[in-house]
Amino acid sequence: MPGTSASAPKILRHVAAFLCAAIVGHFAVRLVFGGSQHLPTDILSRPWTSTKLGIHGFQLDAPWKLESVSMPFPAWLAGKLRDPDVHYGHIEDAGGVMASRYPFSRGVPVDLDGAANGMVEQMGKTPGTRRIESRQRETTLFGERAIEVTSRIEREKGAPLRAVGIVAFVGGDLVQVSVMTFEDEPRAEAVWRRVRDSIREG
Repeated sequence: MPGTSASAPKILRHVAAFLCAAIVGHFAVRLVFGGSQHLPTDILSRPWTSTKLGIHGFQLDAPWKLESVSMPFPAWLAGKLRDPDVHYGHIEDAGGVMASRYPFSRGVPVDLDGAANGMVEQMGKTPGTRRIESRQRETTLFGERAIEVTSRIEREKGAPLRAVGIVAFVGGDLVQVSVMTFEDEPRAEAVWRRVRDSIREG
């Protein structure tokens, strides 16, 4: 289709940035004003819950049952998805998990680097953010190239936050999974690894 190759990379970048804005903004309000700054001590030993993202989506495990989350649909995505986008998440006072899937129509080119950079750029623009430091790591998801982004977010109010997310383009789907905690959470990395390693085809 005319114009598809030129606009699609920007679409992926904008989608990742849009998701990050929603995730960081939603999580930050709850985390900054919540009652606890640490995850439960039994979070790694208690049973976790599996959630499937859509009928043809993927699955992942989380410390809590993930609920369907309603996200505003950007006008610039109209006509570009083959199925509805799906979002699941759960937020506690001290952390949360968010997973999203955008099933793009056939023929959309991939710009995974742009999507990962869009995540970082948007986190820095989220209201209340004072400073952000991020690093990226090349990895794989479902046998496809993926990028893992780890960020330290200094807020105008409250302790710094830690956000870790993975973004991949698999079978025409933009897949994004994120975990957010306070920076000083001692179990943050172990929780992230377990969530990330549980992502599987569903």
